[in-house]
Formats: sequence, structure tokens, C-alpha cells
Amino acid sequence: MNLDRIYVLAVLGVLLFPDQSFAQSCDAHFSFDGDLSDSGVNGYGGQMIGKDGTLSKPQFAEGKIGQSLKLDGSSAMRAFVDLSYDGCPEITFTAWIKVESTAAKGDQYLISSGSGSGPGLRALGSTIILRGSGNGLWHREALRVGAGWAFAAGVYDYSNKTYRLHWRNRQMEGKLNVSHKPIV
Repeated sequence: MNLDRIYVLAVLGVLLFPDQSFAQSCDAHFSFDGDLSDSGVNGYGGQMIGKDGTLSKPQFAEGKIGQSLKLDGSSAMRAFVDLSYDGCPEITFTAWIKVESTAAKGDQYLISSGSGSGPGLRALGSTIILRGSGNGLWHREALRVGAGWAFAAGVYDYSNKTYRLHWRNRQMEGKLNVSHKPIV
């Protein structure tokens, strides 16, 4: 948790679409309009936790549409959405991201399963990185200070063993390893 003034927008979609149908147990939508509630049907309420694991107060700011969640490195949002490969073989998350500084050192986790091996999106300076096989998919200069809101998405298809990173109207695709580490 080493964020330095990055905002994740209202329409964050941890929009997860399993192959069975919409509104499965891994679907969640966080709009960040004044709280951390899941506005989807599953009710995965989020909570802010500090570096020491204690509860902290979320900070909101003006977003592209509505409000955004402000991430500054002092805390992270946690929601207990189960992203196991067998229950969620296809996962898509989307976010609008606004970067006010890339001065922070080290990884800045924007979206993470928390397990270290599951789906996730992070920044390293101006580089955006989608977690996956090997070093993941990444692009330098994807996040620009003062450039306004940028759209980013990660798409994982475990059945076909592929994953894609989308950012600023661009995309790249990679192959996932044959064996998956379980997400715990």
C-alpha cells in the first residue's frame, strides 16, 4: 500500500462476469458516492483499513462521474469478494484513474485480490501493470500526472488461459500459465 495521490473513480467496476450469467457471487460494483457500499445485488460492502489493519476513514474527492476514492498510501479499501478460478473463470475489472503524482517509490496497488497471486492492477511510477504470468502485462508512460482521468481495465479468461490490459484506448494480451495458484 504505497499510493501517492491516486484517485480511483466512481465507476470502478470490479465488474466480474462469470460465464454462467450476470449477478453471480463474484459480481460487485463500487460507485464511491460517499461510501464504500456495493451497489450491485450481492452487497459486498467495502471498508477502509490502515497499514496496521485497523479501520480507517475513506477519503472521497470529485470524480469523472460523481465521486472517487482517494488513495494516498495510508489505507486501502477491502471488500470480501471471492475470486476463485472455479467460481469466477472470467473476470473483468474497470476503473477510471487520475494520477496527481508519480513520486511514490515502489508498487502502488490500485486493484488487488490481496493474495499476491490473483488478479490485480498496479502502478510503478507512470507504468501500469496487470498481474499475470511472468511479470504480467505492462506499459510505460500509461499514467500521466495532470492528464486527467484515464480508463483502465483488466480482463482474465482462465478457461482460455488469456488476459488483457486495456488503457487509454489501447490494449495488449498475454497467455496465462496452465496451472493457477489458488486465490485464498
